[in-house]
Amino acid sequence: MAEKQQQFTPPHAKLGKYEHIVGAQKYPEIRQRGFYSDVVLETDPQALGDVMDGPERDPNHMWDLRTADHTPMVDTFEPPENLLEQITQQTDHGPTTKLTELSDFPLKAYEPKVQLPFYTPPGQRPRRVEVERRKRIYQQMDIEQILQEKYKITTDQLVPKQSDEGNRPGDWRSYLALEVFDNTDYDCRLPAEWLAMGMDEGVRKPVPGRALLPSRDDQHDLDIRDPAIVWRWQMVGVLDYDPDSQLWLVMKVNKKGRLVDQDGKPVVNGGYLGNGQFLDLPSMYWIPRIQLYFLAEDPTIFAMRVAEAFAERQRAEAHLRYHLYLDCMPSDGLGEADKNSFNRMIEWAKGTPSLSKAKKLDDKIQSLDKEVNFDFSRSMNKIIFNGTIVHHQDQYSYVTVPQSSEEPVPQRGCVDVPEYNFDEAYSLFAFHSLLTRQESINAIGWVRSECNEVAAKSLFQVPLAKHMRLEEFEQTQQQATQHVALYLRDTFKENLRRHIRTSLRDSGKGWFDLNTDKFYVYQGSKLKKFMEMVKFSMQDSLRYLVQDSLTNFTQMIVDACQACLTLPTNYEWPHDLLVSTLLPKRNPLFLVDLVLDLEGSHYSTNLNQFEATLVSLFDKAITSTQTVPQLEKFILENLKDLQNETLLLESVWPNEPEVERLRMTIREAINKALIPMKVYARLYDRFLPLNNLEITQYIAEYEAKSPTAIQMKEEVEKHLAEKEVMEKIIPSSIIIGPFFVATENVRQNLSKKCKAMANAVLELLAKKLRKQADDACEEFKAISRRLFETPNTIEDLSETREWMKTIPDKLDEHQENIDLAMADYDLIEEFYYNLSQEDFNARYTAMSWPNKIVKQMEQVEKTMEEAEERFRKLQVGDTSTFNDRLDSLTMSVASLSTYTDIGKAHEVANEVRRIAKQLKDAGQDAQKYNNRERLFGMPVTDYSKLAKLNKDFEPYRAMWIAVSDWIRMHESVMADPLHTIDAENVSNQVNEAGRIMHKSVRIFQEFPGVQEVAAKIKSEVEDFKPYIPLIQGLRNPGMRSRHWEQLSAALNMTLVAKKELTFSRCLEMGLQEHIETIAKVAEVAGKEYSIEQALRKMQSDWESVCFEVMAY
Repeated sequence: MAEKQQQFTPPHAKLGKYEHIVGAQKYPEIRQRGFYSDVVLETDPQALGDVMDGPERDPNHMWDLRTADHTPMVDTFEPPENLLEQITQQTDHGPTTKLTELSDFPLKAYEPKVQLPFYTPPGQRPRRVEVERRKRIYQQMDIEQILQEKYKITTDQLVPKQSDEGNRPGDWRSYLALEVFDNTDYDCRLPAEWLAMGMDEGVRKPVPGRALLPSRDDQHDLDIRDPAIVWRWQMVGVLDYDPDSQLWLVMKVNKKGRLVDQDGKPVVNGGYLGNGQFLDLPSMYWIPRIQLYFLAEDPTIFAMRVAEAFAERQRAEAHLRYHLYLDCMPSDGLGEADKNSFNRMIEWAKGTPSLSKAKKLDDKIQSLDKEVNFDFSRSMNKIIFNGTIVHHQDQYSYVTVPQSSEEPVPQRGCVDVPEYNFDEAYSLFAFHSLLTRQESINAIGWVRSECNEVAAKSLFQVPLAKHMRLEEFEQTQQQATQHVALYLRDTFKENLRRHIRTSLRDSGKGWFDLNTDKFYVYQGSKLKKFMEMVKFSMQDSLRYLVQDSLTNFTQMIVDACQACLTLPTNYEWPHDLLVSTLLPKRNPLFLVDLVLDLEGSHYSTNLNQFEATLVSLFDKAITSTQTVPQLEKFILENLKDLQNETLLLESVWPNEPEVERLRMTIREAINKALIPMKVYARLYDRFLPLNNLEITQYIAEYEAKSPTAIQMKEEVEKHLAEKEVMEKIIPSSIIIGPFFVATENVRQNLSKKCKAMANAVLELLAKKLRKQADDACEEFKAISRRLFETPNTIEDLSETREWMKTIPDKLDEHQENIDLAMADYDLIEEFYYNLSQEDFNARYTAMSWPNKIVKQMEQVEKTMEEAEERFRKLQVGDTSTFNDRLDSLTMSVASLSTYTDIGKAHEVANEVRRIAKQLKDAGQDAQKYNNRERLFGMPVTDYSKLAKLNKDFEPYRAMWIAVSDWIRMHESVMADPLHTIDAENVSNQVNEAGRIMHKSVRIFQEFPGVQEVAAKIKSEVEDFKPYIPLIQGLRNPGMRSRHWEQLSAALNMTLVAKKELTFSRCLEMGLQEHIETIAKVAEVAGKEYSIEQALRKMQSDWESVCFEVMAY
């Protein structure tokens, strides 16, 4: 480094530089210095500047006011209570070390570099004193003033500027940048050391300095050579350094001498904002080192550095102008170089065996002839031009002739060599050299050829002809690596073995004996050196192979990711989906498909796999060259010491710095390339709802809204418009850095989804219209079926005629619905929707139904007239038959008075039921025949005798049915087990039989036989009624075993409710004598039963309730 080569002199030796500042005062060498004693000189107060200026005195007069006798008191106004505190807070009284101004620069950033020991020997200047002394001296100096006074260089001369004025002789402006001629040997610190001076408590603060910058900050877009820019040395803070461009980032201080951003916060850490971005303000500049002067460096040395660069620039520009004049001078009439000399040189050159057979030699000689003549002409012009300048210096004062030192002309054309013993030297050289025999030279040639062939191979397939998927890319690169690795282990080894053994097999015994079997002889032979040379050549070729392969592979990745390397982590896609500005230098490497599914928008290949795959291929390529064997074992087959193990060649190791750098470059490049890929995938998130939409669910929800046909048309148009938009805004593919992103599937899927949604809505509309058509057809079919129904009676015929009167209105109503449906069908046809055969048939069937119904009505009218005449004839015959039936029923009712046998009560009851049914049917038929007579317009027949017949029959029916039921009930009660008796039903039947028998006795007074039957049954009923309480008591549902035991105790008899117990047995036991006792027990049992039922109901109600018991 140039900085490390800077030589420094001791401080006392450098003191002479500052004598023009501090005067001629000489300090004793052994005198102990005080901290402020270096520049405190009464003889030269101007040299002190403002270093002796302390804080201004601000005496406090409060004590004078307290102690003075005649101080006037002010009591005409009331000041604020905290006025004294406000005054004391605003002003610091007396001497203080408090900083009066806020600074963003650390104090150590002002300290100059001093090479003195921290331990001060007696008689030497302390280090702290020297640092403080130099700091004050540097602060007193002005770099602009030094350049102008000492070196006569103004600020305007440092920066090249364009000139709009005409070119006049001698009017030259510098046009080369000053930093090109900067000598870094003047720098006393490395860039990292300068930045480290700003470190303060873990924060890198700015380093103070002065920089040559434009006076205005709104001229960044102008060329730095624009005359409108005024350059000044200005106070700045150094923020950062770029080692690649060797530029420094500086920022101007504000009016208060601070470096703050737009929010008033100090600028630290090089302007890094913490979110991946850096501060960018108009007052920030990237400048070269020659335009930056640190306050901690010696301004005289920096001025010397600027002056030297300025002088070097002037010399370079003068040299360029001088040669420009020479190149512009004409060469006509200057003659040519001596042809004889040139011909002799050509003859000597052609005498060389290697050149005598060279191709296109004459063309080369002709080119050299032109070059020699050009140099001859230019040399002649130079002599003429220099002579003119020397004789006319006043006229050509602006031309500077370069100073050239004359080189001594040697006496001979060859170099003198001291005498030495050539034979001895040749013998020594031949003893050590491998090139003393043709066999070894041939072997070396073959080795070099094979090694060059290996070095020219590649472990990777670079470059790629087309992009491919990651799996295919990995397989392709692995195949290339394995192919080369196999070549190294087998072919490379065998080729070298064959060539070496073939070349050296005839060398015989001696230096290159391949058949030697003694290891110590082999160790001292040239064959050992030859094999070492072969080993190193093979290792060199392996290293070249691996390094070139890794470099080319890395460069391929970097070239593909070139446009993505400078992207920030919060990068946002600047364009639409169709445009990508992130293009590779050559071709993309990887093919990925964009996928939209329920997991979101992502790629067919996981992006995280790319880094791992590339690094894995990188590492596998290195390890594939680690197993190449050395050749000694295979060349010297007779040396048993070499046959025991196989030594391997050394290759590139995975942890070498250059390999680590390349691996990290691949990681950084591919990770940078993944940033826009993720951003681009997120742009498709807006299509996820459409992509993941289930059409069946969508149609179900849409159908639930019951949209109209117009709304469906708008919905279809919306989906078709979306389809066109999808096809326009989504590309078929796009290139993003190293990735070829195939988006055709997404484009087609979204387009098809929109088309499918439109078709689904049209299908829903067609389905709806088909349902309307089917419903209309069903209603028409119902009308048609009703018309086709053949009336079986005159009632059906009359009803059909009345119904047919309403058909025209229904047809008109349905015709309106059909017209609306047909209009909706026309709407579907606008979208060229292909109706199914069923929909097509339903459409035109619905249109044809009204005409079919009208024609069918005309046919039915004719059929109904024929049927009406037929029904009229049937009516006459049915009326005659019905009158005969009435006569038969009258005789049957009259014969009932002859039935007086109680033993045949059940047969008589069945006969009565049959007659009752016949009378009921006759009444319905009489009503039916009367209605038909009205429909035919015939006179209505009077059937009033049927009502009288029903009145005469009713007493017989009631009595005989009651007698039959009484007999069955009495037999059941007396013979069936007691537990099967329903006490309530028995009580009802007894009461009903008693009522009917009482009425029958009164009605049948004219028929003694029938009256006698009613009287007998009435008597039996009256006799049975006293047993009803007994039955109710014994059949009480609350009677339990304890109640029967209680009765047994009360009646002094054993009563057990067995299954065999009958009511007749109870009567035999005389229980009818104890009805009151039994009733009381039954009453108690009934109440208990009621309570029991209530408790059971309560239990069932609370059974499903769960209680949670908590500790109290």
